[in-house]
Amino acid sequence: MELCKDKFNLNCFRKSRIEVEKPLVKEAYEKLGAGKVREMNYHQSNIKRELVKLEHETLDTKIFLLLDGQLPKQVAVPRTEIKEKLESIYKELGIKKAAKATDLNTWYDTKPTSKRLSGGSVQSCLAIVSAKYKK
Repeated sequence: MELCKDKFNLNCFRKSRIEVEKPLVKEAYEKLGAGKVREMNYHQSNIKRELVKLEHETLDTKIFLLLDGQLPKQVAVPRTEIKEKLESIYKELGIKKAAKATDLNTWYDTKPTSKRLSGGSVQSCLAIVSAKYKK
């Protein structure tokens, strides 16, 4: 479906250029509708998240795709930060399960590690080694 019907209209030309330059715009309007896109204030990451929720069948795939850009790879990430991100995604997907940092092992190969904080205490972390899923 095109964003515009009249090909000789200046607005139509602009819309067709947008379709070419930013394919997410067309996909968002087709799959989510103008109202939903407007409701998300045209925020690209929110739109991408909604599209992921619509397009993928398994919860594991949805969680992986929503989580993938949020955590750095090969870096020690505090377990509390991992848990918070997972809780947010679980809530967004309506999963009634308590998030644990070790849940990360479902989607990634991880390595337990730690960080020394400025006060001298040690913080428990996980480092993502590699993904078990492909995008």
